Amino acid sequence: MRLHQGDIAVSLGTSDTAFLWIQDPKPTLEGHVFCNPVDSSAYMALICFKNGSLTREKVRDESASRSWDEFAKALKTTCPGNNGNLGFYFDVMEITPAVVGIHRFNAKNCRVSEFPKDVEVRAVIEGQMMAKRAYAEKLGFKVCK
Repeated sequence: MRLHQGDIAVSLGTSDTAFLWIQDPKPTLEGHVFCNPVDSSAYMALICFKNGSLTREKVRDESASRSWDEFAKALKTTCPGNNGNLGFYFDVMEITPAVVGIHRFNAKNCRVSEFPKDVEVRAVIEGQMMAKRAYAEKLGFKVCK
């Protein structure tokens, strides 16, 4: 893997890890900043998230009949942004941020106890990816459009 400026790579595992190419780092207590191994004028950052694949698998089991095919279909039937429904899923104490629990919010920003199954599937994926982006930007990663 050889990242270039503006690249981000995400390893989706039991714990997810985001690798970032950063030009102007902003070190924080969350994540790590290293010298870039391929460009001495840049930096590489690494952020670990404990609630990775096991959390996605739990949502798959509960909302998609234990099937990745059904999980994928649920993603395809819901629109990006999930109509404003947002979920954060921390089955065990998270590393980044230090939090635990399942937190769901509807489009009116009201806490809800559950989502329809297809909305739940998209919420876990989008919530995890939004967390990665937020912490990447906090470390100095610039999202290019």
